[in-house]
Amino acid sequence: MGEIWTVHLQNLLDAAVGRFGARCLWNIRPRPTRSSMRVVARQLKTYGNLDAWRLAAEIEAELDRAT
Repeated sequence: MGEIWTVHLQNLLDAAVGRFGARCLWNIRPRPTRSSMRVVARQLKTYGNLDAWRLAAEIEAELDRAT
């Protein structure tokens, strides 16, 4: 879909890649789009720990607000 326009979402993406990239995002190439961010959130919940799950929930909440 469209590019992400909020700074907060970009910061969340950077945090996801920086903190959980090797563990959770090994099979995708995250991009700053809404659909890619939904995939990032799903990967964090599937392969991550509780901190990753919380970050995923924050990403989803921000995506809902930005829509």
